[in-house]
Amino acid sequence: MTELTFADTRPSGIEAQLRTIWHRCFGDTDAYMDLFFTSRYVPHNAAVALEDNKAVAMLFLLPCRIAAGAAAIKADYLYAAATHPDYQGRGIMSKLMGFAAEQVRLRGSAAIALAPASRSLFSFYAKLGYKAAFRRKKVVFSREELKSMEISAAKEKNLTDRELAALRDSYYGARNGNLLWDLEAVSYARRECVLTGGKAIGFTSDLADGYALCRAFAGAVDVLELGATPASLPCAAAVLLRAFQANTFAFYLPADFQAAGDKTLPQDAGMLLETGLVPPLEIDADAYLGLTLE
Repeated sequence: MTELTFADTRPSGIEAQLRTIWHRCFGDTDAYMDLFFTSRYVPHNAAVALEDNKAVAMLFLLPCRIAAGAAAIKADYLYAAATHPDYQGRGIMSKLMGFAAEQVRLRGSAAIALAPASRSLFSFYAKLGYKAAFRRKKVVFSREELKSMEISAAKEKNLTDRELAALRDSYYGARNGNLLWDLEAVSYARRECVLTGGKAIGFTSDLADGYALCRAFAGAVDVLELGATPASLPCAAAVLLRAFQANTFAFYLPADFQAAGDKTLPQDAGMLLETGLVPPLEIDADAYLGLTLE
């Protein structure tokens, strides 16, 4: 029989079991798991499915907010949902997600947001009541293309976590439906970038201040989130070119971000389940998820 509960109801050894599931399902390094479990893991926000008192599936609920006019609505971001390979195909995750949805409603949360890890998972989550609610687009530039637009006067600027969080709110805090993150979440995203070979870069120029959260790979950079306008993109280009010797730069951008010459079509990037505690949320067509810890 499967028991659904939260990790804080179990002995301390539950964390080791969750790490086992994480490694088996995602293949991440010990260093990556250490970062999450020391920085973002809160046992009463970790929903688990148990069989014979052993964790066989898990998901984590990270507190966030959803922009709603002048207010911000309490919500949760569902992260790292996984079932141990030996227990997959039995409907355990569907039950665990239903349990989590009911629990966040009882805790006063208006919605759960998530970012499906693959296109096929959109249909799985739709069966559980989630609806597509967030869009973005991936725009790839070669190094030469970025060089053609860069503004050399732009300078890199060191940002504290608090400054980065405030700058993020200035770019993404106003649109209805955008997901808003607190200082702890922004700080974690920054450290995750560093751990995966990238960095969080701030920049300043006469046009604007901005930032880029980046991961670096062999010859390539993913700009996971960009705090800039189309007009200040050349400023970001300048600091990115100085920071990385990559040949290609992939930017994950809000759906309505119009870079010069860009004809990329946006795609659904996230889903939302409303709990019914507040009237239906007004979500803009191009609402932005961001910092999804993919």
